[in-house]
Amino acid sequence: MVKALKMAENAKVTKEQVPKMSFWKKVKKSRVLLLMCLPAILFFFLFSYMPMPGIWVAFVKYNYRDGISGSDFVGLRNFEFLATSGKLFSLTKIRFFIIWHLFSWGMPWQCLWQFCLMKCRVSGLRRFRRQLCFFLTSFRRYW
Repeated sequence: MVKALKMAENAKVTKEQVPKMSFWKKVKKSRVLLLMCLPAILFFFLFSYMPMPGIWVAFVKYNYRDGISGSDFVGLRNFEFLATSGKLFSLTKIRFFIIWHLFSWGMPWQCLWQFCLMKCRVSGLRRFRRQLCFFLTSFRRYW
């Protein structure tokens, strides 16, 4: 038992003995993991950071000559104007009508399209059919 403890103490590695890896060596070592993370990073960049200039417009008094970054920041005054102008209910009603219209007209057409494509029995067209349906349902989200 004492011999095993002495061997364990001798086997301990100190910080001075471990060579420190540089940043680029760590990147090269974990390049597969970084490549797997790349789609998630791109997704968050595209859908979280790219809309930021559009969100910023809601809080500034936009001027075409100065652009988004040169316009004066007004904070919540634009929202106060919207609430006091009496147009808020009308705009909300229009937006819900548009959403209802897309849902009521879009979904039956998608179901009919899926039914028609389901009847297609040609084996070469099955993969094309699946990809086309996936594309159409994904694209419909952004209308």
